[in-house]
Amino acid sequence: MMMKPTPSHPLLRYGELNYSAPQRLITLKWLAESARMTKSEFKQLSLLYVDFVEQYRCPNVLIDLRELNYIISPEEQQWSASTVFPRVYKAGQRRVAYIVNTDLVTQLSVEQAMEEREGAWFDTQYFDNIAQAYQWFDRPRMD
Repeated sequence: MMMKPTPSHPLLRYGELNYSAPQRLITLKWLAESARMTKSEFKQLSLLYVDFVEQYRCPNVLIDLRELNYIISPEEQQWSASTVFPRVYKAGQRRVAYIVNTDLVTQLSVEQAMEEREGAWFDTQYFDNIAQAYQWFDRPRMD
């Protein structure tokens, strides 16, 4: 069963959050509207994501970047590393699969944020389709 936060939440015009109990998976799908997102809204949506992970205590997260139209600044990368990552790790997040965007600038800003700061927290992989990510989640973790 898939569950979402309240659809009327104003930040969900930038990204959709879903939870699947059978897969023990949270999905964040960025939307094209993210091009209009402010820095403040990016941080607020990131905190909504943190609340979602804390609520469902899920080890697996799939982040679909294909429609992301927002450049994550170095300051926001640092903020994510110091604020978001420790909280979601404490809540049980261990694996993150990224479905990559074809916009090279956006992709590089996200990859840079994750490679520099996320690597110490999570097992991370990049995929160009969701089916490959699901297969990866089905394999046992190598701790």
